Amino acid sequence: MEKPCTKCGVIRPLSQFQKRTASPDGLTWICKPCLKAYDAYRYQNDPKVKARHLRYQATPEGRLAGNRAKQAWRERNPAKRKIHSILNNAVLAGKIKKPKNCTICGAGGIIHGHHADYSKPLDVMWLCPNCHTNEHKADK
Repeated sequence: MEKPCTKCGVIRPLSQFQKRTASPDGLTWICKPCLKAYDAYRYQNDPKVKARHLRYQATPEGRLAGNRAKQAWRERNPAKRKIHSILNNAVLAGKIKKPKNCTICGAGGIIHGHHADYSKPLDVMWLCPNCHTNEHKADK
């Protein structure tokens, strides 16, 4: 069975729609990709939504959920976790110098090491969170 998304107009399988008991067919009226984009837009642009997320993250349940998500990522990505540890240990030992600014935009503050190739654990680009996110989006 399939149905059209009212947002993008694409006819998709029912598995591409979230459950919603209030709807006549029991599913949302927009597909999961459109809903994801809408939620991301609201999170970035609606101060009330962002404030609600921050309040939840400050609660014990929110912290626990964040810890569970980190642990789940570690369990799904043991090889990446190992590479991250190798890089962190090299930085702590002084073998690699972590710059204070992003290599793309020059922003300071929090800087991440981005691996273009995980077979080279010490070959990284040092990026701010925004540029790091953009690099991952460009990789897809």
